[in-house]
Amino acid sequence: MVREYWRARNLAYSALETGPLRGFEDQAAALLSQADVDNRLANGLPPDPSSNTSLRDLRTYFTRPDRFPRLLLAAVTAASDDVEPQVYLLIFTRATPQAPWKLSWQARYADNTELPSVAVDGDGFAVSIASGPRRPRRRPGRASSRTPRTPTAGPRVCRTRSAAAG
Repeated sequence: MVREYWRARNLAYSALETGPLRGFEDQAAALLSQADVDNRLANGLPPDPSSNTSLRDLRTYFTRPDRFPRLLLAAVTAASDDVEPQVYLLIFTRATPQAPWKLSWQARYADNTELPSVAVDGDGFAVSIASGPRRPRRRPGRASSRTPRTPTAGPRVCRTRSAAAG
């Protein structure tokens, strides 16, 4: 799937026409591609030199197959005789078991930027790491200055890690 997308991407960017990407991109990725092509056409710019690159290295990470939406993170190194190696992060999503995989987000990394590591569970599937405000940890032996909360009626809400790529 990633290789098929990359061939369509090269064709689209070399022809300055996003038609070959239809069916491959969704969300932010489709908007970015269209804006890039529109900008090049409006300003008389030639195709991006990276439009003629081949995949030199490809690493993929998937979320668990039984959870949807499924995510696939692809770390791609692309290069050609005329272009220095460039690293891209591509995120493909699949909303349901019947839906096609679509590129929903992409980023090109600057030279020599270290890629983030991907957390995997015991079975090798990628795991999302929740971000956001964290509760401060209490130091052992210190009493809390807050009064304890009393339980309220209603459902109890717990935060858990959810699978993210796969």
